[in-house]
Amino acid sequence: MIRMTSSCRIYIYIMSAHNYAFLLKFIYFTVFSPKQQLVKKIKERMRLNGFSVEILMDGMPLQECEVPLDECRSLATQPSCIFDELTGEYKYCESVTFASVLELEKNYSVAISTNHATFRSPIRADLYVDGITDFTCHELIDSSPTVNDGFWNYQWNKIHNFSFDFNSLSNDNHPQSSTSNVLNGHLDHTSSNLKSGGVGTITVYFYKAKRNFINFQSIFEDRPKSFLGNQENLLKSIDQLDDIQYQTKFNEGLDCEITKPSYSLQIVDEFPIAILNIHYRSYSWLLYQGILKYQHNDYFYDFYEVRSDEEEQFMIEDI
Repeated sequence: MIRMTSSCRIYIYIMSAHNYAFLLKFIYFTVFSPKQQLVKKIKERMRLNGFSVEILMDGMPLQECEVPLDECRSLATQPSCIFDELTGEYKYCESVTFASVLELEKNYSVAISTNHATFRSPIRADLYVDGITDFTCHELIDSSPTVNDGFWNYQWNKIHNFSFDFNSLSNDNHPQSSTSNVLNGHLDHTSSNLKSGGVGTITVYFYKAKRNFINFQSIFEDRPKSFLGNQENLLKSIDQLDDIQYQTKFNEGLDCEITKPSYSLQIVDEFPIAILNIHYRSYSWLLYQGILKYQHNDYFYDFYEVRSDEEEQFMIEDI
């Protein structure tokens, strides 16, 4: 028979308490941590065949609503689509996703994820904001989202955070002054005038990719000196700006070093396997255009029904 001394019992109690604390910490970081909650939320909102793009503010996705494609117009992009390997053709999404923006001049982030990526078969994601990119590709190796707060400069030592702002070239920032209505129109998604990646839109291209450890220096040579000069030219190329009152402002660069990549992510096929678009608009504009009636979320109905006509008009004029 083995007898325990008092010091031995104290040691066992301490170890048990330590293991218990470790177990609680493990449960928190694997189930209840903010990152895991974000992963869970995005997984529940997969947008198109396992590919997802979310606009986040304060770590939470913006409220979204869907509009049938045939009843939508005045967009600066083509519809979201996926590549069907069996037919060799793209299948276009039958609806358009709008995100409701409640606050201006506040930083936002873009979360990108897919459940088709593995470490052996990575997927490359190229992010475009208002049709502009910093030519930084993002490697996806599992279903966890990659969150992007802004665009990097040429040397990768400054980041320009994303924030919503008024469209400086729009003729009028009031929703009711728009000359064209987003509903009851017709969108020809085969038109060559529509481009994937446009004003008021977050666009992500997904590609099958492989790692290239030999010619990775080329990713430094191919990057442009600045991406900011393209924004004004892109805005001027859009004919109908009245329906796109918001654009993204790239804030003054913040000093922030990142680890330089040791390999490039080479595209296996030049054709993307998916292209996803989210169109961000003001909450008041979405209400005025009647788009929110397509959203079967109680959140929107609560906001829409509790406001009087005077309150709604005040919101519209305030924007």
